[in-house]
Amino acid sequence: MVMNAIYDIQRWSAERRQARRLAEEEPFSHGRLRVDGGTSYIRLLKLEDASKSSIVKCSLVDIDLDAETVPKYEAVSYSWRRDVLRGNLNDDLSKLFPNRFSMYRKEDATVDTKLILCNDKALHIQRNLYDFLVRLRSKRRGLPLWIDAICIDQDENDAEARKEKYRQLELMGRIYGSAETVLVWLGESSNITSMPPFPKSLREIEEVDIEYENFRTEYDISKVRKKGPAFAILPHLEGTTIESLTRLLSRDYFQRAWVVQELVLARELVFFVGDMEIPPSQLLNAIQLISACGLIHTTTTDPALISGGGFRAMPHILRAQLDRKNGRPWPFDDFLFICRDRLASRPEDKIFSVLGLIDAERSRIRVEDAIATDGILLDVLYMNVTKALAEEHGWSYVLSLVAEGAAESTDLPSWILDFRNPLYPKPFWFYGGTHFKAASTAPSRFSICSPDASHPNTASWRLSLSASYIDEIVQIGESDAELHPDQCKYANGHFLDLISKLGRRYRGTDELSIDAVMKTLTADVFGRGGKIPVQKLRRAFMAWLETTISNMQFDHAKTKPG
Repeated sequence: MVMNAIYDIQRWSAERRQARRLAEEEPFSHGRLRVDGGTSYIRLLKLEDASKSSIVKCSLVDIDLDAETVPKYEAVSYSWRRDVLRGNLNDDLSKLFPNRFSMYRKEDATVDTKLILCNDKALHIQRNLYDFLVRLRSKRRGLPLWIDAICIDQDENDAEARKEKYRQLELMGRIYGSAETVLVWLGESSNITSMPPFPKSLREIEEVDIEYENFRTEYDISKVRKKGPAFAILPHLEGTTIESLTRLLSRDYFQRAWVVQELVLARELVFFVGDMEIPPSQLLNAIQLISACGLIHTTTTDPALISGGGFRAMPHILRAQLDRKNGRPWPFDDFLFICRDRLASRPEDKIFSVLGLIDAERSRIRVEDAIATDGILLDVLYMNVTKALAEEHGWSYVLSLVAEGAAESTDLPSWILDFRNPLYPKPFWFYGGTHFKAASTAPSRFSICSPDASHPNTASWRLSLSASYIDEIVQIGESDAELHPDQCKYANGHFLDLISKLGRRYRGTDELSIDAVMKTLTADVFGRGGKIPVQKLRRAFMAWLETTISNMQFDHAKTKPG
């Protein structure tokens, strides 16, 4: 036994010396994939057994997705950055006290890399991916893998590599859709699954019947949420389980834009946390439990702002995967809406990350118009997407998706959807305000015009509209964020001026002005169809108004910090 240990140490040392030498003398580089007509070549990674080497070793082979027989393989979905973050507080602690709280640091993908051997040549990969490869070696799943960071040439300085990368991005939908299983790596299990009750609690949560609500109606304030099952199981869960869930769902993986395509197209899904495998049904119910009970609080005062940007979008992504398997694929604009608030390292990925879900949209958006020799023409790509949405849903819908601050953009006209920015504020229909109609029956008309139709610069394009004049805004009050309990002490009470100027009765409808204000602030969703008597609504609104006013400081010298 002692001799075996000595031998293993000697072998490990020799392999490490060889790897360091190769890193200096023989770094790995990709060969070019074939681009013959009627072929779709990709690379697959074969992982060497852990017993054969202490160093992670792999080899790459080229396969054609259009071949009559395509070998079985598995695709990996993960975050490039090794994420051990457990919340905004810990992020601050890691920055203020880096030595003491280094375990909470959110690591840069380009800083902490690990060395592996690929085709017997040295290759540096991200630490998070390295951790997963080490785990996979011990599991011996057998099938080759597709991993973007290794199977796609990531050299941005090589023009040929960039061209090949764009071709590979176009195949991403087929790559994930053809894989036997998509393996989702959520990171190491430190401070998450080390608590014994966690796996058992996940199985208990899986048995809870939590009703799914589509993202277009989940924030409809007129609906009464059915949260009973979620609250019923909450007292039976260990405190460490709830803490583990909140830590897990705060990880970066749930923010990625590419996650949408990678998961929706999967035939089968398996989630990994450390050495633990989590079925999708368990994770789905855990997320719905956390969402229903409001156990994760964010820094934003509007929960809808992060509805598509974090873990709260996962129920919709997993439902879209199920619907696709059952022959009910979601439309392109649904995926685009979900991806709008998510994170992507490149702004074009907000579009590319969902195009693989709807192949028919690629020709309608004319993606090839936006691909230049030196990169992506972002303004052309965004304008083509905007025009495609307008052709299908009309310009009124498109303009509801224009984010705050669009008028300040220097490189895009304000009417072109800027997917670099999250959608805030959310459209009126997002909160259930779909029952209002304009005061005029005359249809609005929109047209795009340019001084020079062939001009490549989108800044020269103009959106012309023709619509009925209804009224003009003479005064505005505070926003919903400014009236939030945590923020209203900094409000100046402009909305009170609005109420006082209306008088006792509102001339437009001859109702009490307080009722008119109440219906305006709530989009009249509570009183729609006479569900709740107006007197009861008025009492509740007056109670809210009294609480809000009492929290205001009305000190004009005091400004909001930061």
